[in-house]
Amino acid sequence: ARIAVGAMGNAPLLMIQAAELLQGKPLEDEGVRKRAARIAMDHASAFAVNNVGATVEWRVSMVEVLVRRALRRACEAARGIGEGP
Repeated sequence: ARIAVGAMGNAPLLMIQAAELLQGKPLEDEGVRKRAARIAMDHASAFAVNNVGATVEWRVSMVEVLVRRALRRACEAARGIGEGP
């Protein structure tokens, strides 16, 4: 799995530690998704810059929210593989 976060700095950030946490663990586990999102948020906070559109604090908080949302959707999509219409 790979997790990348944009709009935090000069370039997208690859969340390597968060992705490594997911390896070998069930994505269905809400706790695993929460921990990965928290790691991504902590990592991204070191690179966050102020922007006209949003504060650093808001950007950092959104990393956790959006990573959790993306992981939940990935889990839902994986469950749908092989199922009929």
